[in-house]
Amino acid sequence: MLDSNRLSVQFVRLPQGLGTRDLRESFHWLSQDELASYQRFRNDRRKVEYLVGRVLAKSMLEEITGVRVRGVALANGAYGKPFLPGYERQLDFSISHTTGLVVCAVAARKQVGVDVENTERDCFEVMQYAFTEAETQWVLAHLESGDKRREFNSIWTRKEASLKASGRGMAASPASCPVPLSPGVVQDARFCYWTFAPVTGYLVSVCTSRDEGAAPRLALTQSNLRELLR
Repeated sequence: MLDSNRLSVQFVRLPQGLGTRDLRESFHWLSQDELASYQRFRNDRRKVEYLVGRVLAKSMLEEITGVRVRGVALANGAYGKPFLPGYERQLDFSISHTTGLVVCAVAARKQVGVDVENTERDCFEVMQYAFTEAETQWVLAHLESGDKRREFNSIWTRKEASLKASGRGMAASPASCPVPLSPGVVQDARFCYWTFAPVTGYLVSVCTSRDEGAAPRLALTQSNLRELLR
């Protein structure tokens, strides 16, 4: 059901040791073009993340639209953002993955973007070219409190989510899209943002385009990997 007041977000954990041999029964979710894309990945981890991301997105799209999507090719926009043909004006979705976790967000009649990061990794060097001066100073101000990594990942995931929502992806400079610094659910002139930790060790940001109505309700669900891949 298409509900513009609902923001659906689902995530699935990828257990250590999950390999391509465990996914062969799930190829029916992919179109021939998607299967070719899957096979072009040389790294097994990237193959797993790609396939699980596609299956998660299609499962959510089937649930929301009532239309069978497995085996149907998802098209790509000018900068590579996927969309469901025939529903591009009604639905938007975004997929993100990192080691151990895949996330998908779906919104009706709004642009949506999502990003997930493993918070155990240090990538502070990207602040030199990806953060504004105000964003960099915000992160550095939390150095003594021990929250530097959390604040960095909050800003970084919001940036990636907003770039995905706009459809530009990393074709645009992250420094060109400043994001709100405050925690929780926040807004700026373009987007509404939700930032949260679905499980320990990961941070997710989701954003949707703003309109005159209230921000949509976030519906967060963890999917079972075994059931998803059937």
